[in-house]
Amino acid sequence: MTIRKRLQIEEPGLTFVTTTVVDWTPIFNVHPVAKQILLTLEGNIRQYKACLVAYVLMPSHIHMMIYLPEISFLSKFIQAFKSISSRRVKGICIKTYSHRFVKNGRFGLWKPRFDDFIINDKRQFHTKLDYIHNNPVRAGLVLQATDWPYSSASDWAGNKPGFLPIDKSICYL
Repeated sequence: MTIRKRLQIEEPGLTFVTTTVVDWTPIFNVHPVAKQILLTLEGNIRQYKACLVAYVLMPSHIHMMIYLPEISFLSKFIQAFKSISSRRVKGICIKTYSHRFVKNGRFGLWKPRFDDFIINDKRQFHTKLDYIHNNPVRAGLVLQATDWPYSSASDWAGNKPGFLPIDKSICYL
């Protein structure tokens, strides 16, 4: 397996991140599992003194926009998120999905990699924000982005707070 080298940037930064479940298994359709994933994300945000700007938890993956006080902590942030969330959902889904997530006796929920994109300007910010929020619409899960329960779309639209608190002050408006 090739290991991707990440930039060594020692400053604050806003990044768009995507990570996916093994085999794109739609496990986050189960509310208790989705809830544990989002609560884990919220805990990681606090632990790393990060800010969650936008998110959407899809049935098999998550997109998020995160501001980190030091962008070089991104890999550690994602590693901790995946590790903790895997342990939290293991008991909920092991019986139903063990054939997909247990390999060589070990439970593994997430693919071993993630994708990230550092956001540098207003256009990139709005492109990624729209992508995050419209993902459930493009997937045919809802008609309007604000109808998806595991997203910050409603919060950004000013309709109502989403499942997780977000920070709108860190953006390229």
